Amino acid sequence: MDSESDANLLLALDLSDSEPDEAAAPKGQTRAERSALSDAAFQALKETYKPKVENGELCKALLQTLPQHTKQQLPKPTAQALLHAVEELYFFRRYTKAIAFIHEVLGEEDNDANTNEDSKAQDESEGQSSGQGVKVDDETRKLLMYYKAKCRARAAELKSKAPPTIDGRKDRPVECA
Repeated sequence: MDSESDANLLLALDLSDSEPDEAAAPKGQTRAERSALSDAAFQALKETYKPKVENGELCKALLQTLPQHTKQQLPKPTAQALLHAVEELYFFRRYTKAIAFIHEVLGEEDNDANTNEDSKAQDESEGQSSGQGVKVDDETRKLLMYYKAKCRARAAELKSKAPPTIDGRKDRPVECA
């Protein structure tokens, strides 16, 4: 019997869902009315607005704001900005610049003279170390290494497709006199 009376007491509680909403919002105003700008305020905001233009130079601005040789791990938004910068360079087909950017960010030495097998072994060993540059989380480091490998492959592909020079070499473009 005692448990039945407890159950009846719980069911007898009067819970009102409207009280928190009434306390949060003044009567007669909707959310749109509260957040709406007046015409004058909108025009003032419109005058000061300038769109953010990304033109492939995100890496330059990012390098200036990164802490140098820190032991602390970068915050996730900053690490995401690093990835966006590398992705932007990749999109604009600036593969060698993307590789150099990754080396600079992670504080690695640039060893592009390696063969593909040496570079794969180097990439794996770099993933283990924290480098001399900024410290990033493992997921970001793996993605940076992935982009570095993709950029190396694309740069090699572009180099092999380069038009031959006058003397038959593919490392320089043909110069017209």
